[in-house]
Amino acid sequence: MELATSSMNSRIASRFLSHIALAIGGLLLATSVAQAQPYGRPVSQPFFDFDNSARFTSCRPSPYMWGFDPYLQVDECEEECRGGIIAHRPSSVYVIGDFAPLMYDANGTLPLARLGATGDTLLTTNDLKPEFDAGGRITIGYTFGGGCYQVEGSYLGVYSWQHSITVPDSTANALGGVGNLSSAFSNFNDPAIAGLDLNNRITVSDSNSFKSAEINFRTWLNVPPGPFDVQLLVGARYMKAQETYIYGAISDRPLALGSQNSANVQTGNDMYGVQIGIDMDFLVSARFYYDFELKGGIMQNFASQNTSYTNIDSAGTISVFDTGNSQHRTSFFGDLSLTGNWQMAPNLSLRFGYQAIFLNGIALGPQNFQTNNSLLRTGPGQLDDSGEAIYHGPVLGLMWMR
Repeated sequence: MELATSSMNSRIASRFLSHIALAIGGLLLATSVAQAQPYGRPVSQPFFDFDNSARFTSCRPSPYMWGFDPYLQVDECEEECRGGIIAHRPSSVYVIGDFAPLMYDANGTLPLARLGATGDTLLTTNDLKPEFDAGGRITIGYTFGGGCYQVEGSYLGVYSWQHSITVPDSTANALGGVGNLSSAFSNFNDPAIAGLDLNNRITVSDSNSFKSAEINFRTWLNVPPGPFDVQLLVGARYMKAQETYIYGAISDRPLALGSQNSANVQTGNDMYGVQIGIDMDFLVSARFYYDFELKGGIMQNFASQNTSYTNIDSAGTISVFDTGNSQHRTSFFGDLSLTGNWQMAPNLSLRFGYQAIFLNGIALGPQNFQTNNSLLRTGPGQLDDSGEAIYHGPVLGLMWMR
């Protein structure tokens, strides 16, 4: 009896030990498989995250041409500022070409035409609505310092917006052909002023151009492991914004009392300054990440305006008056963009998103049209450099890197 019991206990013990051996063997096999992945965890969810033990290590994989490959065996860390890549970092040279159409929006609402001195406003600056204009951005950069630093140059430009609009006086036929439109030439105060008001039609046209060039020094921050990557930048920037604003009023009154008045206002803003910024990348999958960049700076603006006023009286006499002014002032700007990046090939990524540039402290055309007729004729020229404008639009481009 004791011998049978001992034999049974021996069989149970050997079976138990065999189960333990199988379990240990399975764990060892699982461990060997996990070692083929950085930190032993594959991408198993849309928002990739490291396992807990990885949060306490400073050694991560170096950049890969194909983004972050969670199944690649890594033996050593190459970057100094951050051991690995979360959103893709070019390892040496990179070139970005973007198709970036922009729309121009200026602040303020100014009246441009009224029916009589106190009647309805028929035309304002809000009626000038230029469409998107095609333009582009080219960026060339170089990565150095073990992958921690970048220096790059960028140019954004080839923009020219134009729009014109004419407002006729629909009541002129009822008044025997005499118009009743008051204009900005008299500041809409006295429609009876000879040669300035009682107009039949008012025409306004506006054209703008914009370009920007910058050079930046970037550095990656050593942030904890996870789907985020952060970069700081400092640099110098140049912007140029120009505008040509043409305002015309025509009177077709009978008895040789008709007249024409037109003003051509040209403004310029040459801005030089410095900028700082932050660039945040968020990895969604092995080949796709979001890139949010925010830049801002202070600039010295060399602002100017030149106005040419032409008056043709009822006798056909043409008088031309030229005035102008210029001065320096401090301007501020903000530049933000949000792009999605899809790595299509080892050295090529597709970019798509939206960007906006905010400018203040600039000279705009409508704000620099002088409505005091005496100053418009004889000066001195006045400069209004308190304008604000926004340039914004979609981005579609490619990034090549090596």
